[in-house]
Amino acid sequence: MSSHLVHLDAWHPLPVRGRLLFRLYSALMFGTLGLLLGVPIGFLLAAHMDVLPWLPIALCELAAILFGLWFGGRAHHFHRWRLDDDGLSLCRGRLWQHEIWVPASRVQHLDIQSGPLQRRRKLANLIIHTAGSHANTIILPALDIEHAHYLHSVLAARIGQEQDVD
Repeated sequence: MSSHLVHLDAWHPLPVRGRLLFRLYSALMFGTLGLLLGVPIGFLLAAHMDVLPWLPIALCELAAILFGLWFGGRAHHFHRWRLDDDGLSLCRGRLWQHEIWVPASRVQHLDIQSGPLQRRRKLANLIIHTAGSHANTIILPALDIEHAHYLHSVLAARIGQEQDVD
């Protein structure tokens, strides 16, 4: 991949084709939470009211899955990354924004991970392992596979340059 597709110092969004994966993951997580909350609620309502327990369980589960689908789409929209001369920055969130700057000097090694659903959509996760921090593994999810390989090669080259200087 040529570097003209990645502009230095510009924030890049995640590709749109990764939005479905964010939605599915969030729906799974919220659906699990909906089931954990829905079962006790369903049996409590069944014990105190003339209601079958499966009805509140199903409603709670449906609401949780629908919320997860919506939330996953919003979460995808608010993920950004930026490559500059000193390292890589990641930004996510709207209400609670979280920005991570990874200086190239702190990168220990890099991995590219791509599951079957990601490969089908030509996406990958860039996993950055850093030195001496509380969050020593940083994942940039659902990147375009070409961007993941490009960032991997650029950051790996910078690791080599840092080691040559030492």
